[in-house]
Amino acid sequence: MLSSNPPLRPVTFHPDIPEIRFIIQTLLPEEFREDSAREVDRLAAAIRCLEIRGAPALGVAGAYGVALAALISPFIDFDLFLQDIR
Repeated sequence: MLSSNPPLRPVTFHPDIPEIRFIIQTLLPEEFREDSAREVDRLAAAIRCLEIRGAPALGVAGAYGVALAALISPFIDFDLFLQDIR
């Protein structure tokens, strides 16, 4: 039987906010809860404490993290942006 619900995505990016939303995987399967990161430091903390885990989710979160950093960076110049995120 096919479900009419859209598939759950462990990590999603909302550039209009800008925010990365993720399922807190340390709570599964007992509890389903989402959290968000509006700063790269929060995203890194979520990865470090395994709230985001698994190779596909980590890859997506990393890519979204770079996009988030670009959106919230005060630098217009690309070279200055690269220095900022290093």
